[in-house]
Amino acid sequence: MRLGELDPGGAEPRVFGMDIIDGELCCWDPVGGESIAECLGGGVCGGFKEQLWSRCRPDSRRREQTARTCVVATFIGLDLAWKATNESGICWLEGESPETLRCTRIEAAVQPIEDLADEIASVDGTVIVTIDAPVLCSPHTDRPLSVAQPDGEAALDSSVLRTGPRWVDPEIGRRFWQYKVSAYPASAAVANGWMAGIDLGRALQARGFALDPELRRGGGHRRVAVEVYPHTIHVRLFELDERLPYKKGRVADRRQAMQLYQNHLREFAAREAPGILHNARLQEALAPETTEMARGKALKRLEDTLDGLTCALAAWLAWRTPDAWEMIGDLNGYILSPRAAVD
Repeated sequence: MRLGELDPGGAEPRVFGMDIIDGELCCWDPVGGESIAECLGGGVCGGFKEQLWSRCRPDSRRREQTARTCVVATFIGLDLAWKATNESGICWLEGESPETLRCTRIEAAVQPIEDLADEIASVDGTVIVTIDAPVLCSPHTDRPLSVAQPDGEAALDSSVLRTGPRWVDPEIGRRFWQYKVSAYPASAAVANGWMAGIDLGRALQARGFALDPELRRGGGHRRVAVEVYPHTIHVRLFELDERLPYKKGRVADRRQAMQLYQNHLREFAAREAPGILHNARLQEALAPETTEMARGKALKRLEDTLDGLTCALAAWLAWRTPDAWEMIGDLNGYILSPRAAVD
């Protein structure tokens, strides 16, 4: 996300520089040279809500470096509704290391596909988007797949041929049956006209994003959108014996499973990315009493919100530790999942 403006108490926005120094996010006024120790506000999606304090050393080399470094990586998780008129879980994380990663947006909201794609594409630098919805679902064809490159130019990748229909959905059932995890067939969703994920994938590809998860690797700015599935993430990241049954069943059972889900997310975040827990809305989403008080649509909204957070964490982890993740399927349709732990 671009971190280029500071709005201290309604004053005129000021451009600032930024760097990671001694494991902390530090901000500098690139003109005056003084450190900035004020609460950041505004910006895309509401900006930062927490205070990011600076303790940079006052030397000109650092100031020049930070003046040029005004972008951090952004990781966007979307529990995308099957229909664009329904609410989707949305979570934005910004930063790179466990020490600097912050949550800057978390909610369930209705957002038109084109508006969502425009908002995502407006973010500078590395952007990894993880989407819980079918992104690629193609019939049989022998034409090469058009892959958006990180520089925004589209090219035909002659090494990747579409050789048949999407096979990842039954494969998920085969690999994760012992966890009681299966995937709803994307072909059935398409037959019902539920095209939100495919429409978003196309919209992002038209804006320079790649849909090939392998392109999340490497240096430079990566701009990639990939499909994920929260249940496969849960059973492997949380080392579960079976999936969390928070989506269906009696309300009391769903609440119990959702509180367990909250606890797993809270413990994982505290261990792997504690900075995201500073966000007040994220704290509320992970509070057991939030589940206890939720009724009807509020319970579904909380479910979507937690899945959006799961997707965003997956985006960060798949970028930070790419070898720990695998693509199940091919470029006719795939799901990016954590690899099984090696005993």
